[in-house]
Amino acid sequence: MLQLTDAAHAGQIAELPKVIELEIIRNKASSLKSHGLSIEDRKTEETPNDRETSVTKWRRTRARTAYRTIQDANEHLFLAVILSITPTQCAQKKFDKVLEQLIRLNYEEFYFTLDPETKSFLETIAAEQGFAGNRRYLAFMKSLFPRIEPRRIQFAYSLVRRDDIPSFLEKMMEGIVSSQEWAKEESQGGNTTGCLTIIIPTNEHEDGSCNIRVNRKLLMQAIHDFRMTSLKLE
Repeated sequence: MLQLTDAAHAGQIAELPKVIELEIIRNKASSLKSHGLSIEDRKTEETPNDRETSVTKWRRTRARTAYRTIQDANEHLFLAVILSITPTQCAQKKFDKVLEQLIRLNYEEFYFTLDPETKSFLETIAAEQGFAGNRRYLAFMKSLFPRIEPRRIQFAYSLVRRDDIPSFLEKMMEGIVSSQEWAKEESQGGNTTGCLTIIIPTNEHEDGSCNIRVNRKLLMQAIHDFRMTSLKLE
């Protein structure tokens, strides 16, 4: 069997806290992903640390610096850390090695989604503890609860038989002159229409595109008549 020198043995022992703390953080991220904030997590968030002795001030400064470094790296990781690693642990010099590894991680494993009730809870805590307008808090909330814009596209179709292109374009012409846009422009006078828009890319070797606005009912009928293929929308 291989025998470890005292230095090597000491090095392995020194590595243990780093491995253990990383595993604790990963487990917390996994728990957040599966179950959201637990009762214990909520208690942690609800309890501010206001003690201001000279020792705790020094530790809090170190802990705050560590937490900010983690938050700058990834907001989801930051939440997992503050719920599983205490300020006292963060303030210890040995946590520096953990921090070095944390900021080099692949953060995909730490992504999770939280429900609206959790968002409301965090907003309440922020208001009660007086940091609801803090820049870092706002960035944190924006990352954890991104605003989802409603999708404005209901369906998408493509793939028309090449032989059907002439008759398809003829049908689109009917759709243009029967569209609401065409009727609105006609009522306003003038001899031009915005029902057709051409886009030319900067790359000379790339095809351009032509967008046309047509009557919805006629377009839906054309999709059926020309047996177009539905595209999957994310």
